[in-house]
Amino acid sequence: MEVERTVANSPAVFHRLFIMFDTQRRGFISGCRPVIGLDACHLKGPYGGQLMHALGSDGNNQMYPIALAVVEAECNDSWMWFLKLMIEVIGRPEDMGWVFISDRQKGLVETFNTLMPRAEHRFRVRHLIMKQIEEMKFHARNFEPTLAGEGIFEVMMGVSNFIVDIERKTCSCRKYDLTGILCVHAVAVLMHSKLILKTMCTGNTTLSDDGNNLSKKNLSRLSYFDSHSMLVENTSSDGGVSVEISSHSSELGDPTVSSCPVCQNEEVVVTG
Repeated sequence: MEVERTVANSPAVFHRLFIMFDTQRRGFISGCRPVIGLDACHLKGPYGGQLMHALGSDGNNQMYPIALAVVEAECNDSWMWFLKLMIEVIGRPEDMGWVFISDRQKGLVETFNTLMPRAEHRFRVRHLIMKQIEEMKFHARNFEPTLAGEGIFEVMMGVSNFIVDIERKTCSCRKYDLTGILCVHAVAVLMHSKLILKTMCTGNTTLSDDGNNLSKKNLSRLSYFDSHSMLVENTSSDGGVSVEISSHSSELGDPTVSSCPVCQNEEVVVTG
């Protein structure tokens, strides 16, 4: 432990605290992904202040604590102090190939420009995109998707129509193609296909139709996934329809998510 005094031989008054254990340093360098997330939060208590922390990601995509600090406030000076101490211990990120991810915290951008101008610094925007998709789900209810081919849907609203290819992740509006982020037309297609996307990943399942359980509209939507080992046939003795769904089993996690390639790519929409 080291104690720094702003004035030599002055009384010890707590100002800031930086904590990083050697096992954390060695574990991050030898077994984690080259990504460092930075964030800060307020401390509730009689003394106040803020907690700064740096997190990594291990081989299981779990959070790995690298370092933390207790400071008086989140500002350019405190971030400069925290990052300077951290890189003295783990090394320069430019030399190690590490990438920093943050939410544009106060003073952090200026700190990188001064302390590590050549370091890779990205901003986390997933939560912003999720918010946009939630808003698009509300507007997507006004669109009418129609199956037009294998993996291709025609999305109509009034006199306007758009062609969406779910497998290729394209839309005739070009937004999906250029940004890689779902457009409102792709969201409408995924909401329209919600039944299929859920039932496709449940392993070997049989759904019986007693006349109302599966409508003709749903059966036509199910037929789209014929290329994914889904079979639609009239086999029941009473004239009902039996739908056999065959898919690959899931090795890890919720089997309703990871078996289906479409679910893996668009699960943010269909599970909402």
